[in-house]
Amino acid sequence: MLLGATSAVRMPAQNASRDQAAETEASYQAELAAAPDDLARARIGNKLAVLYQAQDRYPDAERTFRTVLQWRQKSLPVGSIEIAYSLNNLGEIYRVQGHYWEARKLMENAVHSLQQSHADAAGLPILLGNLAIVLCHFREFDKAEELLRKSLNYYQRQAVESREYGVMVDNLAQILQMKKELDAAAPLYEQAIGILERVGVPARLELASALSNAGILFQRLNRIQDSRKAEQRALDLLPPSGEKVLRSEILWNLGNVELSAGGAADSLPYFEQSLAIQEQTFGADYPATAQLLLDYSVATQRAGNKSLSRKLHKRAMDLLARLNQAPEQMTVSVKALLPRK
Repeated sequence: MLLGATSAVRMPAQNASRDQAAETEASYQAELAAAPDDLARARIGNKLAVLYQAQDRYPDAERTFRTVLQWRQKSLPVGSIEIAYSLNNLGEIYRVQGHYWEARKLMENAVHSLQQSHADAAGLPILLGNLAIVLCHFREFDKAEELLRKSLNYYQRQAVESREYGVMVDNLAQILQMKKELDAAAPLYEQAIGILERVGVPARLELASALSNAGILFQRLNRIQDSRKAEQRALDLLPPSGEKVLRSEILWNLGNVELSAGGAADSLPYFEQSLAIQEQTFGADYPATAQLLLDYSVATQRAGNKSLSRKLHKRAMDLLARLNQAPEQMTVSVKALLPRK
């Protein structure tokens, strides 16, 4: 989750035209050009970066969040809340793009900064939850669970249901599912979905994500019909355009649902659409694409197209080989962005 601008961003309506979206962007650009100093530019730039992220323009969001961070670092003390939030926001964009080492480095610094200087900061529970999800990519599930339970303690003390609370419950359910504690994950998904349903329209996308995650659990429990219903409901909650990352994940899940139900041929359009979205949004080297290609390969083989299956499998293996990098080989340099010791 992003911090520091989401509630203030003038998002175009879900059915907005490209002209309306361009008008919103132009308005922010004009405000940015007229801003009197770096801190004012950072506030406006943060809103602009969130807008880019909502439009699936991740390179633009990354570039703008990076600039916002640099403006704040020039104008604020090292341990300021705003700098920690900027480290988190840039880390979130790196996470979505599959740059997990970079995301981890930035988020760990953000959490450490707040814990040392601003332990009561309102955004700390979100930072803990974001870092927890990144740690899952390194299979550090116990540490991730510990961070999420700390985050949830904050929301439980508030005794108020919110979008953030629902997301953290959903995240904890995912971690328990990764730890193969399926019976413990199931009631948490139910709780998260209930919270997000009661929050209503502001949590529409988060509800779609929770439903899709629950659908994966149902599939593993061999509750295929429940899984299909959850994934289809999640897909129906998405706007007609945008939200490409979540749309791709749901389509991928639906492909696996059909494959599990014995409908290999029925699964192929879902895998094909999901792959097209990933490649259009992130290019050919997106880490998650490797597993998608493997699943697609299995589906095409079962559907009788062995030639395509071999090609998809080879693409997956080639991608995995390219992605086998050590932490010192980060694809994006973040050293200059971190606070000096």
